[in-house]
Amino acid sequence: MISNPPSRSYSDTTEYARDMQFRLHKSFEIVKKSLVLAAQKQESARLKVAKVKDVKVGDLVYCHTPAVKPGICRKLHHSNKGPYKVIKQFSPVNFELQLCSNPAKTVRTHVDHIVLIKGRKPVVQDEPGVVSDVVQPGTSGVGQVPDRGVSYNLRRRNQAGFVTN
Repeated sequence: MISNPPSRSYSDTTEYARDMQFRLHKSFEIVKKSLVLAAQKQESARLKVAKVKDVKVGDLVYCHTPAVKPGICRKLHHSNKGPYKVIKQFSPVNFELQLCSNPAKTVRTHVDHIVLIKGRKPVVQDEPGVVSDVVQPGTSGVGQVPDRGVSYNLRRRNQAGFVTN
C-alpha cells in the first residue's frame, strides 16, 4: 500500500528554520560518515594491488612504451625498450635513464614505465669500442644466472654484442 509522506505544518518560520537546520545537520553527518568509510575502502583496495619497485641509481631497466605506431601490429610490438641504466633520481617516482647502447640518449620517465631487470649486472666499459660484462675474479667467465638457472656467457663483447678474443 502506497502512502503519502507525512506532511509537516509549521506555525511560524522560525520553527521551520530550526527543523530544516536539524535535518541538514543530520544529512551532513550521514554524508561525512559515508565519505570516511568510502575513503577507507579505497585505501585498503589500493594497498592490495600497490607494487613497490625498488629502483636504485645504477640498476639496469627496460622502459615500457606501449604506444604503437600506425600500421604496426600491436601483438608483435616490442613494448619494452632498452636496456637502460638509471643515472639519476629526481623524486621517489621520477628517474632519468641512459640507453646502454647509445649513452648520449637519455629518457626521463615515471617508475610505472620502468621494468627492472633482475639477475643482470651493469655493463662496464674497459676500453673504447669494447664492452665486457662484470666477471667475478677467479672464474672462467661462464656463469649461471641465479634466478633462472640459464647458462649466461660473461665473455668480453664489442659494441655490437659479438664476442671478442
